[in-house]
Amino acid sequence: MNRRRRRCAVTLGALALTLAPLAGTASAEDPAASTTADGRLEVYYPVFDGTLVHQRLAPGGWTAPEGLGGRLVTGPASITVGSAPGTTSVFGVGTDFAVWYRSTSGDARNIGAWGPWTRLGGTTYTAPAVSCTGGAPDQHTIVYVRGTDSALWSKDLSGGQWVRRGGRLVTAPAAVPATSGVCPPEQDLLGVGTNFGIYENRGGGWVPIGGRTERQPSLVRLPDGRTEAFVTGTNGALWTASRPSDGDNWSQWQQVGGYLTSAPAAQVLPDSTRVVVARGGNGSLYQATLTAGPQASWSWTRIPGS
Repeated sequence: MNRRRRRCAVTLGALALTLAPLAGTASAEDPAASTTADGRLEVYYPVFDGTLVHQRLAPGGWTAPEGLGGRLVTGPASITVGSAPGTTSVFGVGTDFAVWYRSTSGDARNIGAWGPWTRLGGTTYTAPAVSCTGGAPDQHTIVYVRGTDSALWSKDLSGGQWVRRGGRLVTAPAAVPATSGVCPPEQDLLGVGTNFGIYENRGGGWVPIGGRTERQPSLVRLPDGRTEAFVTGTNGALWTASRPSDGDNWSQWQQVGGYLTSAPAAQVLPDSTRVVVARGGNGSLYQATLTAGPQASWSWTRIPGS
């Protein structure tokens, strides 16, 4: 953790919360994206003082940035689990390098509906990842981190201890997210090894899938069962690869384009539209969107206020 972060950061739980719109002062930390139980896209990112900020893609466009408090020293992770409105939780690493989170069972834009920041424990210097298991009403949120020993560790939000999952990672891990409140059928993880190669873990150990990156990867599961991975390539562009629902072999990596200065945060909407949020070369956040269909192509849009 660099000196700048240590000087500007204070304890997560010590801050008052505000609904005041925030200026476009996003930090260099990676963003997080998740979908609500009714399929709306939500984005979370820290500003330079570590305060967590939330924006939503509403029918009329992106909402203004709103603060959720806290002081994060990494990028966040977010998830919504359950039927509408579901339970939304956001996770980050505090200045004690433990994982902290806060949750709401209401509208994420209602600051009064959010519970307090709660310490989940563990120690990590990189962003967490989050997924879930099970079906309603017995769904469990699972948090993953790269431990100080560089191995993958996980913890069930409902209780229990941190569990060491092995491996040797050089970035934060990635996990297939919930989609519109529904947990994936299996825990599917990506990690970056010491050779900067990309590896997948579906419960049977780490398997290389090709490609290279120096940042946290991202992946989604489509409604038809396919899995798609997204990374910031060594040339700064967004790249993607896919695996069929009934197979273990990944496609060749394809360059989407753009110039990213963060890890990508990918999500899939109910109509199979893929959205990837990442920071561009000018420091602003952008969404890359691929709508479903044979003639679909990627488009890039700046997220206003970021």
